[in-house]
Amino acid sequence: MNEKVFGWEKSWWDSIKFRLAELKLQYRIVELKQMEVLLEMMTKELSTFEDLAQQIDPSLWKLCEDQLAGICEGLIGLS
Repeated sequence: MNEKVFGWEKSWWDSIKFRLAELKLQYRIVELKQMEVLLEMMTKELSTFEDLAQQIDPSLWKLCEDQLAGICEGLIGLS
């Protein structure tokens, strides 16, 4: 007699669990790729903003840099 889990044969149940884990991993990879693209875009914008801020007032850039560091730490904490 084959062992059953929730009415399914155990081998089928194990296959379903493995597939769900695989899908969760694929979803996580997509999330990480999206975050990577977002960070690349932010880096480009930040570089442009840094140039402008340095021209206006170097102390302004330092203030913004501190704020952005906090935002980045928050984003990393979400991942």
